[in-house]
Parts: sequence; structure tokens; C-alpha cells
Amino acid sequence: SWLHKMISSLPETDCNRLVAHRGFHSIKDRSDRRPLENSLSAYEAAWTAGVGLCECDVALTKDEKIVLAHDEDFSRLALN
Repeated sequence: SWLHKMISSLPETDCNRLVAHRGFHSIKDRSDRRPLENSLSAYEAAWTAGVGLCECDVALTKDEKIVLAHDEDFSRLALN
């Protein structure tokens, strides 16, 4: 992937400082191809490309379940 090629071209000292924001989810990719942010697929895409660290947004629901979510609701991420 282009991300892996780009990361491979960086000095190792720079690669060790990279952090994938909510995993890797390029808004330039087609929506049916890119993983949803804060999903295991997004983190695996980043790790596979060579990014060792991923940032995530952790929230606690009203019924005290831990979820990875950035927004108040999931309407922005809805696939409709």
C-alpha cells in the first residue's frame, strides 16, 4: 500500500515516533474499502504498514460498557 511505501522510506528514528490517529483510515480511499476509525481493521492496517503506535478514543457508555468512539453518537460513521 502507499502507506507502507511511505513509512518504509522514512528513517527508523522517525518511524518510531509515528502514531496512527484512530488507526489508519484514509478519507481519500473509497468508503467501501477503508476501515472505520477506532476499529480493529483500522489498527491492523496501521500496524501492517509499519506504524507501531495507535491512538484511540475510549468512552464509557451509560450502561458502563467501554467502547472506542470519538463522537457522541455514531451518525458520522453510519454507512447509509
